[in-house]
Amino acid sequence: MKRLQVWVEHLHQFGRDDFKVEKDKCALINFFRMSDIPTSSVLGQWTSNDTLIEDLRSGKALEANSAWPVFLKCCHLTAGSAMSVAKLSKDGSWMVPSVDSVQTKGLEAWINQMWLMKPDDELRSWRREHNTLTDTISPGFIMQTPAFSGKASAMEEVRIEVIWGRALNAAWRGFCIAVPTGDRTDAEVHDGVGLGSIFAIHRWGPASLQSRCTTWMAKPGAGYFACAFALAERTALTMAADYVRVDTFISKDSPKDCMVNEISLSSGYPRWGYDPGLVKLWRDPHIQGLYHTWGNVSSKPMYKQLVADVPVTPLQELLLKSEAEGRASGLRGSSSGLKPHGWISCHGGARRSRQRQLE
Repeated sequence: MKRLQVWVEHLHQFGRDDFKVEKDKCALINFFRMSDIPTSSVLGQWTSNDTLIEDLRSGKALEANSAWPVFLKCCHLTAGSAMSVAKLSKDGSWMVPSVDSVQTKGLEAWINQMWLMKPDDELRSWRREHNTLTDTISPGFIMQTPAFSGKASAMEEVRIEVIWGRALNAAWRGFCIAVPTGDRTDAEVHDGVGLGSIFAIHRWGPASLQSRCTTWMAKPGAGYFACAFALAERTALTMAADYVRVDTFISKDSPKDCMVNEISLSSGYPRWGYDPGLVKLWRDPHIQGLYHTWGNVSSKPMYKQLVADVPVTPLQELLLKSEAEGRASGLRGSSSGLKPHGWISCHGGARRSRQRQLE
C-alpha cells in the first residue's frame, strides 16, 4: 500500500512516473528490451486502436511473424482481472482467458472495447491509489511472439520473489514452492499448502505425501531453477528494487534458457507460510539503514534505467566472485554487465522514500 501511496505523492509533487514499469506493459517490455533482459520478441506496438485494426486487416501487423500463437496485450490494463491479453492463432482464430459476449463479435470489437476500458484494480486494498496512477496512462497495444518462439516442448511460468536483489523462492500453479539451494544451482520443491507443506514432509514422508509439484523442472538435479533465479535477480538489480516479483518462463528443452514475462511491485500472489519471513527480510534492512539511496527527482524513471545507471555498493562488491561464477556457467540469467548480488541501492528519485515504506 505504502509503495503506491509514494508513487501517487511523487506523481503529484514531481511528475514522476516510475510506476509505469509495473502499470504500463509497453513501458515494461521496452525496459526489458533496452536492458537486454530476455523476453519474447515484439512484433509491433500501437498507440491507436484504429491503426492496429488497419494493420491487422492488411496483414502488416503479422508480416514479420513466423511463430504461433502470438499475443496481443493491452499496455494500459495490467490487473489480472482485466483479461487484457488476446491469443491469436495462425488460422485466424483468437481467444481471451474469459467467456465474454464480445468474443463472439470479433477481434476488432474486443480491441475497441479494451481501448476504451479504464484500469480498475477493484480487488485490491490499494484500488484508489492504483487508479489514480493508471488514469494517467494512455491506452495502447503491444504484440509479442510466443515464449521460446513457440518451440518449447513444455514450459512453465514461475513467480519469483526477489528481496534486496536475492531470490527468496519461486511459486507456480498457485500452491507449488521452490527454494534455492545453498549454492543456488538448484531448488528444493514442496507444496505450499496441504499435507505436503507441513514438517518438511517432502523430505522424509511416504511417497503418497511427496510433493505434487515434482514435475520435469522440479526434479532434484534438473537445474532449471538456476537460470530463473539468476535472471530474476538480474532484473531486480537493474530496477534497483528492494522488492519485486519477477515472472519467468522456463523451457523444458534447455535448463539454461529462461526469459521474463512480466514483473509485479504490488504482488497479490499467495505466498502461504512465507509471508512473515518475506516481510522481515524486506523490513529489517530499511529499519537498520542497510541500503543506499541515489539519484534525485530529475533522474531517469525506472523504466528507462540501465544497469550501468545503478551504483555498486560495498556489500555488492564482496559478492562479485559468486556472480562471476554464474556467468562462467553460461546461465542466460547472468550477464557481464550485472552488478554483483547483494544489498542493492534504491534510486533517490522515486525510490528515496523506500525507507518510509514500513514505518
